[in-house]
Amino acid sequence: MAGWVVGEQSLPGGLVTTVVRARNTVWRAQPEDPGFVHALVEWFERRGWDGAPRYLGADELGREVLSYVDGHVPLGTGAARVDHL
Repeated sequence: MAGWVVGEQSLPGGLVTTVVRARNTVWRAQPEDPGFVHALVEWFERRGWDGAPRYLGADELGREVLSYVDGHVPLGTGAARVDHL
C-alpha cells in the first residue's frame, strides 16, 4: 500500500495517535499492541458486525490501514462514559 495517499485529510479526535482519512480508508500509527487491536476488529468482522472498521493491512511507513466507518465519535473528557453509548 502506498505510504502517502492523495487527498488525505486529518480526522478529529486522535487521542492516542494521528488519524487521517483517504477515500474509504483510515490510516494511523500502529497502536502499542497492534495484535490485540487487529484481533478485536477481526473478531467483530467474523461475527458480521459492521460497526467496527476492517483491518486492511499496513503501509510501508508502518501505519495501519482500516476501512472507514461513517458515524459520530464523541470528543472531550466524557467521551468514554458509558451513558454516552
